[in-house]
Amino acid sequence: MGGVGSGTTIDHIQVSYCGDDSYEWFGGNVNAKYLIAHRGLDDDFDQDFGWQGHVQYAVSLRDPNYADASGSNGFECDNDAAGNSAAPYSQGTWSNVTVLGPLTVSSTISDLYKRGAHLRRNTQTRVYNSVFAGYPTGLLIDGGTTETNATNNDLQFRNSILAGISTTPLAVASGSTWDITTWFNTAGWNNTILANNSELGIALPTILTAPQLRPETGSPLFTGAAFTGPLADSFYEPVTFRGAFGSTDWTSGWANWDPQNTAY
Repeated sequence: MGGVGSGTTIDHIQVSYCGDDSYEWFGGNVNAKYLIAHRGLDDDFDQDFGWQGHVQYAVSLRDPNYADASGSNGFECDNDAAGNSAAPYSQGTWSNVTVLGPLTVSSTISDLYKRGAHLRRNTQTRVYNSVFAGYPTGLLIDGGTTETNATNNDLQFRNSILAGISTTPLAVASGSTWDITTWFNTAGWNNTILANNSELGIALPTILTAPQLRPETGSPLFTGAAFTGPLADSFYEPVTFRGAFGSTDWTSGWANWDPQNTAY
């Protein structure tokens, strides 16, 4: 999406087997709801060049053997390719996202899989009420300008969960001394790290052709969401659950989890 404005309505979209990023925003301020990224190659959700839209309800699923040579992530967020301080800043605002990485499907994955969320190059991305699961690295805040944006509260990560991260839940760029752990665990932000994907209380391993995405009874995802600050915008539906799903599976009736074997 290149410079698409808020007059455009985008909802109930599925992208399957994309050979690059499943969704990418190059500037603009278009909003979106009910997005599926299914078995893409590179990043699921990529944001650049000053995009300032809103997204609620998005889910991504990954094939553990299918990843990009550049390194595959759930989120990849830049201000621009050089990380310039150019306005408008990339400040996409996200709520109720579930990123299910390759380790939710299999314990054996391509070594090209990298991070649930890679926030870099001066981005001011804001993420709330969301889940990132099953990646080698959970959240990477990459570079001094991005660290400054996080410290200054321009980049935000709130009421969200990292789960089943195999190597490094929280990471910074090589050589950085910025304390991402203290930042992530700031009182009142209600971020959580779960050691195992099973602690999410969803059906695992993920069956890519027939995923069960709603939380099961007792899941911690049913509570913990908050809709304050930027989420007070009328675009957002205030719900109690974190991640893309509560008790209703909004993919039912229209999503196709095995499109490659569908006779059209």
